[in-house]
Amino acid sequence: MNDKSDTKPKLILASGSAYRKHVLESLNLEFETIISEIDESFADNFPCEEKPEIIAKAKAEAVYNKICTFSKAEQQKYQNALIIAADTLLMSGAKSYGKPQNRAEAFEFLEAFSGKTHFAVTSIVVFNTKTKTYHSVKNKTSVTFKTLNAKEINAYLDSNEWQGAAGGYRVQGLAACFIKRIEGSTSCVAGLPISDFYDILLSQDYSILG
Repeated sequence: MNDKSDTKPKLILASGSAYRKHVLESLNLEFETIISEIDESFADNFPCEEKPEIIAKAKAEAVYNKICTFSKAEQQKYQNALIIAADTLLMSGAKSYGKPQNRAEAFEFLEAFSGKTHFAVTSIVVFNTKTKTYHSVKNKTSVTFKTLNAKEINAYLDSNEWQGAAGGYRVQGLAACFIKRIEGSTSCVAGLPISDFYDILLSQDYSILG
């Protein structure tokens, strides 16, 4: 009698994000992490809302290409796998906000969000190594900040939460103090919309619930 788990695809997280890793762990998923290590600047010339999907697809592709360099014996382990990649950016008008390069830029980002509504866009791309197909889903969520003063912004930046965070803040940390309203998915703002993640895995015959 075959155990259904024997035929379940192997999950590979193409990300070094602590939050995305935490989500998979909190859902009791067994997975392996292989970091994509791509230069995301290639997407700079694309429209804001297209960037997350383009970057996420490139991450998944980079991980698959890395697997193809493994020994034949190693590659066998990934013949039936789902490579999960995601990317998040924040946008306001026609301007996008990725990860700030330094504290000064993080200050500029938070100052720009102060008292206004901006959007978080997260795309999830799954590459199925068995069917050699890409599947994607996008979530767009609005975030409204309270009006911030320079003292508040600098105090937040002192926490160093801004480092490596799209838009210079993490909704699951101290920055929650700045948020007046979220319309959509809080997990999208954090970096992995969980309901969409559940659905995209279901589309690949992988049920989180068993």
